[in-house]
Amino acid sequence: RRLQSIAVNHHQKKTDVMLDLSGLTDLDTTAIQAAINAAAVGSEVFFPVGTYLTSAALTVNKSITLSGEGYGSVIKGANAGTYIIVLVQSATFAALNGVKIRDLRIDGNSGGQFDAGLLVLNNVIGAVVQGAWIENGTRTSGTSGVNGISASAGTPGGAGPQLVIRDCYLRNLSKPAINWTTESVEALIEGNHIQDISGNGTAPGIQLNGGFNGRVIGNYIRNTQGPGIYVSSDGSGNPSRNAVIANNVVDTCGVSSTTQGDGILITATSTSVGRIVVTGNNIYDCGTNTNGGAGIHVINHDNVVLDANLVRNNRYDGIRVQGCNH
Repeated sequence: RRLQSIAVNHHQKKTDVMLDLSGLTDLDTTAIQAAINAAAVGSEVFFPVGTYLTSAALTVNKSITLSGEGYGSVIKGANAGTYIIVLVQSATFAALNGVKIRDLRIDGNSGGQFDAGLLVLNNVIGAVVQGAWIENGTRTSGTSGVNGISASAGTPGGAGPQLVIRDCYLRNLSKPAINWTTESVEALIEGNHIQDISGNGTAPGIQLNGGFNGRVIGNYIRNTQGPGIYVSSDGSGNPSRNAVIANNVVDTCGVSSTTQGDGILITATSTSVGRIVVTGNNIYDCGTNTNGGAGIHVINHDNVVLDANLVRNNRYDGIRVQGCNH
């Protein structure tokens, strides 16, 4: 076969790097990493239709674009490997201002690194993941599993969303499909299709894990063991603040046989006054007959607005509020 990794300069529309991989029959890791390393800041590494096998994490440490031609452009882990597939990470926030991942399929091939993502973005500012397929991170052991996209932001105060995840398809994962975590700010998670999240009994579809100004809008989430959408405190006990959960469809979520499952669950480790708005969502068939489950469940939050949600046919309460002072 003949595969090419091409870095394209958007402004000059010229090929900066072109690698002929025709001699490879098994793994493409070295050639792909070489193309990424050779790409200039602001340029693009392009994956034509084909399957690109990697035996280690492909690392991006500067502001470039990785793109393909849609579902047929596949970066795939070899032999159910125990590693991240694409890692976007730098020691400085500014170095990763404007990374883009688009029109690619990232396939964990039943592997992935425990408690990380098939796609991991650390210290990003202005990152965009759009039109991507993230699938088959199904390794699991106890409560450990594999996220689809795991992301954290750089310093607070950047202009506009510091992370956009839009129009992606995420499935067959054993921890949250999208995990936005720890002191992250200005996330927009919009128009994604998420389904079949299982493996440790509690994995949600989308998790806002601390941070503020998260926007979860217009997503379709189906068949998750944990909540369809989970808004929680981070590992240091900092609650999510100023989040908006709007116009999502949450269908048949919280279906674990071991824990109560909710469609949308909002919690904090101690009573929080961080404003959360939950509006215009359609939540149905969540929970199990054995363990219950509410359509919307609020715990320890004193400033939550619930407005114009359609909640039907869930296994416990339609809306349940507890541990709140007001």
